[in-house]
Amino acid sequence: MTIEMPELEQLTVDEFAGEIIKQPSAGHDGDISRARCILTLPDELLSKILDYSILFQPMNSWSESPLRSGYDPARIMTVALTCRRFSQIVVPFYYRKTFSDYVMKLIPPDSRLELLLCTLQANPSLGLHCRVLNSFLPDKGNHEEPGGGCGLAEQLPALVPNIKRVYLRGCFGKARNKQAWTFLTACVRHMHQLEDVALQRQAREGLEVADFLAAFQGSSLKELRVGGFAKSRSRLEDLKVQKTSSLKIMELEGFSDNAEALRILLSWPEALSSFRLSGSFSDGLYIDLPMVKDMLFQHRNSLVSLDIGNLPREGKAKLCDFSEFSVLEKLSLSRWHFGESREKLPDSQQIFENCLSPPRLRKFTWTFSMMDLAWPQWYDFEHEEESWVRNLAQTAIARKSLLRKIRISYYPLTLGNPELDYDYPWDRMDALNEEFQPHGIAITYTKPPTTREKWAWDRANADAIRHINRLSLIG
Repeated sequence: MTIEMPELEQLTVDEFAGEIIKQPSAGHDGDISRARCILTLPDELLSKILDYSILFQPMNSWSESPLRSGYDPARIMTVALTCRRFSQIVVPFYYRKTFSDYVMKLIPPDSRLELLLCTLQANPSLGLHCRVLNSFLPDKGNHEEPGGGCGLAEQLPALVPNIKRVYLRGCFGKARNKQAWTFLTACVRHMHQLEDVALQRQAREGLEVADFLAAFQGSSLKELRVGGFAKSRSRLEDLKVQKTSSLKIMELEGFSDNAEALRILLSWPEALSSFRLSGSFSDGLYIDLPMVKDMLFQHRNSLVSLDIGNLPREGKAKLCDFSEFSVLEKLSLSRWHFGESREKLPDSQQIFENCLSPPRLRKFTWTFSMMDLAWPQWYDFEHEEESWVRNLAQTAIARKSLLRKIRISYYPLTLGNPELDYDYPWDRMDALNEEFQPHGIAITYTKPPTTREKWAWDRANADAIRHINRLSLIG
């Protein structure tokens, strides 16, 4: 007896799972003798084997994104159609990272979300396998839509209680702010294993600290990543914060709120192990390095990794002493903390005695990234910067520091071929590494935007390249 499923090749995994529910399969005892070596294995071993058979084979670096599922839906379908036992084992694999490679639009719900909900309602056990939810809420539309605009999206969190990671981007503007927080509050209420949340703001406003804490206080988050906390419109002085012992990792990019909002966020976890801050400050908002250090002081005995990126330029050259951060091993600071482009840098020994003084510090990253989509220039790493890194490494050796790696995060602008007028900066970095490797300190850097061979060819043909650029502007 066979299962009658019309046009099976056109079914999605969700549709196939629904068909399995509606039509139980007959046995395949007559075929078992041909493949007894695998079908007689216990489910635990067979699950391991089939797991490898349905893995997605990445074709490029983008495919290796953590938001992309490790399983190939087409392979799942092929293996699931082999026999009922295979289908019972492999179909749940698809739900372990539900739509993690597909961004579900919540409002209005797209067809795949509707199909997913129907499948999970018909077979609730499949929802128990979901681990990742990747979603998108457009920041436009009628906020007076029936049902508050959330519709089916409000039903989803209760059907996937074992979700561990939620990614939500878009939303938080006037049209969708209420719906976004309704959905996230439902996630906290129903997803008891939720430990990793990533939020990305799309609109110019919304995603405020007060709304976030109202939704997530009492949760068991371990990791939080937020892109775009906006300027708070409500008073924060009276906001009551209930500390959480679970949150260990916090990353804030494009932070546009004031110092009080940042202080409240950092007072929420009891003991952070990793913190990253990168701002996009405007409207007179001001935060400097000593202020951030004071806010983090309560985490001085737990913080292992600290990355402080873009801060307002008004606070440049304001240094602070991190020596009391007893377990700090990795520190990343923006080059722009120390002055503007081509300005004389502070003495390396002074920087070491202040910022690089934690007793367990092993890695220092000097990042040249800039805020507001600006790019560092080819002349931002020349002799001055090379000497600064050299003096820093020499000071670390003289002080018998545990520092073992200095990483330079530098990716300059290449538009318009500015490299034609300057030396290849990474030659300086390679020379530094050769100088200090014998002393136990590695000087590393991020991948350059162009190879040395291409740079050398461009330099040799600089006149021709400039002529082509002029013609392209004219034409």
